[in-house]
Amino acid sequence: MSFGSYGQSHDWERLPGGYNQVRQPDSGCQMTRLPFAPKLFHKALVLVAVPLAFELLFVGSLLVMLHQVEAEVKREQHAKKVVESLNSLMHCVMDASKFVAAYIVASKAQPPSLDAYHEAVAPIPGELTNLKWLLKDDRAALGKVDKLEAQTDVAMNVLDEVFTQVERGDRLGGMRHLRDMRTAIVELSHDLEGLREESGSIAEESPVIQARERQTMKSLLYAGMVLNIIVAIFLAIYFNSGTTRRLSVLMDNTQRLAKGEPLLPPVGGGDEIAHLDSIFKEMARALELAHAKEKAVIESMPVGLVIADSCGNIQMINPTLSRMFGWEASSLSGLHLSVLFPQDTQTDKESFMRDVLSKTRGRIDERLARKCDGSLLPVELSLTSFNALEAEFFLAVMLDVTERKEIERLRQEFVSMVSHDLRTPLTSIQVFLNMLLKGTFGPVSEFGLKKAAMADRNAGRLINLINDLLDSEKMASGTLALACTRVSMSSVVERAVEAVRGVAEQRNVSLEIEAGGTGNVFADSDRLVQVMVNLLGNAVKFSSARNVVRVCVKETPEWLEVSVSDQGRGIPLHLQETIFERFKQVDASDATLMHGTGLGLSICKAIVEQHGGTIGVQSQPGEGSTFWFRIPPAKCQSLEPVAESNSP
Repeated sequence: MSFGSYGQSHDWERLPGGYNQVRQPDSGCQMTRLPFAPKLFHKALVLVAVPLAFELLFVGSLLVMLHQVEAEVKREQHAKKVVESLNSLMHCVMDASKFVAAYIVASKAQPPSLDAYHEAVAPIPGELTNLKWLLKDDRAALGKVDKLEAQTDVAMNVLDEVFTQVERGDRLGGMRHLRDMRTAIVELSHDLEGLREESGSIAEESPVIQARERQTMKSLLYAGMVLNIIVAIFLAIYFNSGTTRRLSVLMDNTQRLAKGEPLLPPVGGGDEIAHLDSIFKEMARALELAHAKEKAVIESMPVGLVIADSCGNIQMINPTLSRMFGWEASSLSGLHLSVLFPQDTQTDKESFMRDVLSKTRGRIDERLARKCDGSLLPVELSLTSFNALEAEFFLAVMLDVTERKEIERLRQEFVSMVSHDLRTPLTSIQVFLNMLLKGTFGPVSEFGLKKAAMADRNAGRLINLINDLLDSEKMASGTLALACTRVSMSSVVERAVEAVRGVAEQRNVSLEIEAGGTGNVFADSDRLVQVMVNLLGNAVKFSSARNVVRVCVKETPEWLEVSVSDQGRGIPLHLQETIFERFKQVDASDATLMHGTGLGLSICKAIVEQHGGTIGVQSQPGEGSTFWFRIPPAKCQSLEPVAESNSP
C-alpha cells in the first residue's frame, strides 16, 4: 500500500524499488538541460509547411492550366471574329461584282438602282478597319490585310470605271474592264481565303486543345488528391514516431511512478519531449532520494509509529515500535490495533476504536500496552487521521514512558522522604529551640540565646524551603488540595499584611492598603494568604529603608484584582515571564543575599491558575514593580467545594 504524495510505498521495513536509473553523485534536484533541436515547433512547422507547400504548388498548377484554357478560348473567339469579318468582306466584294455585272447587262430603259451597290460596298472600309484591329498583334497577318486593302481599293476603282463607261454607253468597254477585274478579284479571293483558312484552323484546333487541357486538369486533380493522401499518411507516421509515441512513454512513466515501478528507458531525441522526459526522471530520482531520507528519518525516530486503516487493521509499523513491543512487522500486518493493548474480552474492536479515538485523537493519552511476551508497557498514545488513496487511515504515535514512570516513582519517594524524614525532625528541633529560648530548660547565657535564635531562624528557613518544595511538587503532579469556601478578599489581604508586618518594620518599610473592592471569592483562603505573603515578602525584601509597599484591591464584574507595588530595583523586560518558573530569579546572587529559593512565584502562579485566575507583573528597571493577580468573584464561580487529592 502506498501513502506517499508521489505514490512510493512507505513500507518502513523494506527499501523502496528503484527507478531503473543510474543516480549521479551529488546531483541533488538540478535538472539537466538538453539541446533540443529540432524542437516541437520545427516539427509542427514541417507538419504545416509541407501540406501548405503542396497545396500551393497544386493550386498554382491548376491556375496556370486554367489560364491556358481561358487563353485558348479567347484565341478561338478571336479566330471566329476574324473569319466572320473576312466572310463579310468577301461577301461585300462579291455582291458588288454581281451588281456591276447585272448593271452592265441591264436594259437602258430600266437601269437598276445604284443604292444596292452603295449598300454592298459601304461595309468594306469598316470591315477592313475591324480586321486591322483584330490582327493588330499579328504583324504577318496585318501585312496581308494591308495588301488586301490595296487590292480592294483597286477592285473598287475598276468597278467605278466600269460604271463610268456603262453610263457613257460603252458597255463593251465595261465588260472588258470587268473581265480584267476578275484577275484582281481572284487574287483578292485567294488572299481572303488564306486568311480565313488560318483563322479557321485556329478555331477548329482550339476545342481540341481545350479538351486536352481539361483532361490534363482532371488528371492533375486526381494525382493531387492521391499525393495529398500519401503526404498526410507520411506526416502522420512521422509525427507519431517523433511525438505521439514518446508522449505515450511519458504517460506510462507517470503511471509507473505512481505505482513505484521502474521507469521506461529515455525517449531519445533533443526536443522538448526529450527535455521533459529528462526532467521527469530527475524528479523521480529526487523523489526517490526524498523517500530514502523520509524513510531514514522515520526509522530513526525514537517513538513507535503505526499506520492502520479506518477499521483499525495494522498496515505497517516502524522499527522503533517493533523493538518496543518485540513484534515483527510481518507478524502484526493485518492484525487489529487492539492486539497491542490489554482489554476486556467483552470489548469488541469497534468499541475499542471508539474509545481510543475519543481519548487520543488530537490529544495524548497514557495507556498500558501489551508486548509480544505478554508483559505490560506504559506508553503515551496519540492518534491522527489522514487521507491517502481516497481512503482514511490512522497514524498512531506511541512513546515508551517506562523511564519517566520510574523517575516519577523516585520523585515521589524523595518527596515522601523529605516530608517524613526531614520535616518532622526539623520541626522537633525548632520546638526544642523555642523552649530553650523561653527558659523551659533553665537559664541560658546571652551568647547561647543568640546562637539558639540563629539556629531557630535557620531551622525555620529549612522548614519553609521543604514546604515550598512539597507545594511545588504537589502542584506539578496535580495533587495540591484546595479547601474552597466563600471568603472576603479584604480579610485575606489583612492576614497577609499582618504576617509580614514584623519583617517590614525590621527593614523600616511601610505597608499601605488601598481597598478599592471588598468582594468575596470562592477560594482556599490559606492558599490565597500564601500568595499574598509571598508577594508582600518579595516586595519588602527588595525595598530600601523608608520605602512604601502598597496593596491595592480592585473589583470588576469579571475579576477581582489584587496588586502589590514596591519601589525596588525593578525587573528587566526579558525576565518578566521567566520569573514565574521554578528556580528562576532576577539575579543569581539573590539566592544567597536574599535567602531566596526561586520557588515562591511559581507556587503563586500555580495557586492562582488553580483558582481559575491569572498572575503577572508590570515593571521598569529602577522604578519598582507591581505584581498582580486576578481571580473571578464568587458569583462567577461554582459554589461546589473542590475535591481534595491525597498528598504524597
